[in-house]
Amino acid sequence: MKRVAYFLFLASSLFLSSLNFMTAQTIKTKIGVISDLHYTHPSLIVEKGAALENYLSNDRKLLVESEAILKETVANLLEENVNIVLIPGDLTKDGEKVSHRGVAHLLKPLREKGIKILVIPGNHDINNPEAVRFHGDSTQQVETISDEEFAEIYTDYGYGNTISRDKHSLSYVSEPVDGLRILCLDACKYDQNTFVSLEDSHDECITGGALKPETVEWLRTEMQVARILGKQVLGMIHHNVIEHFAYQSVFATPYLVDDFTKVQQYFMEYGLNIIFTGHFHSSDIARVSNPYGQSLHEIETGSIVTYPCPYRIIDINGENMAIETKYIEHIDYPLPEGMDFQTYAAQQIERGFNEMLRGFIHEYYPTFHAYVPRWARSFVTIPHAEELTDIVMSHLSPSALNMLLAHYRGNENLLD
Repeated sequence: MKRVAYFLFLASSLFLSSLNFMTAQTIKTKIGVISDLHYTHPSLIVEKGAALENYLSNDRKLLVESEAILKETVANLLEENVNIVLIPGDLTKDGEKVSHRGVAHLLKPLREKGIKILVIPGNHDINNPEAVRFHGDSTQQVETISDEEFAEIYTDYGYGNTISRDKHSLSYVSEPVDGLRILCLDACKYDQNTFVSLEDSHDECITGGALKPETVEWLRTEMQVARILGKQVLGMIHHNVIEHFAYQSVFATPYLVDDFTKVQQYFMEYGLNIIFTGHFHSSDIARVSNPYGQSLHEIETGSIVTYPCPYRIIDINGENMAIETKYIEHIDYPLPEGMDFQTYAAQQIERGFNEMLRGFIHEYYPTFHAYVPRWARSFVTIPHAEELTDIVMSHLSPSALNMLLAHYRGNENLLD
């Protein structure tokens, strides 16, 4: 099985503080991290056609294959003998109730083995107007869920056995093994989603996220309690809290939590130094620090339904944390003859790349002018969006595709 290992040797003072050891108790545990399942219940794809292809044209998720992928992921985690599984959001395609119930059912083999599974919502999961089934050229709305229903469906996956619940969000604290607390943070804006069916002007599911002031105060209190009790704390949130590449806050704003630099400072000040995220469908580890010697590591995990379909294995042993990235290699699904799953997954990205690129340029075109130096604006003209798209696709498309695949894989070097 392909894997990439990243080790945090916590014997150094930097990483000792990163794991926030507030107790002499030695913790030894194994954690699996899977993110952005985007599980699509088979009943939602009544008939493949233009409607489904249009949905995938801007985001080549492996929705049709999502059930097979999730089953294989669960099997792999069982083989790994993990004690805990963290799932930082986007459990479903678009918050369909039938998909949520499907996720709860498919995760059951892990729970039956005594594995503690903790979930939080992602931006797709609650009160989503895009909860539809695909029927050839058309779609029909299906039932989505509320935040209360989310907590009910996932009673056995974190919400039914909490140390503390935030009254203002779906955030909670769990202690899956003695001495280790997981701060599960909900920053999603599902209460701002709009529905034409409810007489709003348009359907919209908000991609971005924000921590409410009340939630920040709650997490501060929970970190204080954990410190007093001598607990080790790790965090989990759907959205990024650290930029993973230059200008992410400009070109990919919805993937960062609002006021992300303030959130970083809150986390470091309160003693939360390692946080697991998803959302961006890329695997990466980023770090920030402050002048007081405090640091924050964000461990971002890619989506299991987007190439290269990764998951993480985290080994905590005393003062050492080992982070290993593995990939889904096989699924029980009919692939083209002679093709392995990783090649198949990469080809799904390639198939829709030009449409994705076109959409990106049109969405972010208004911001491009800001990057032309003032002294050059009188004689430098950026082509109109459509013309610019044609130029980019003609000259840069192959390189840009390789860069995108490298981004998804979490590899700064271009792939062969």
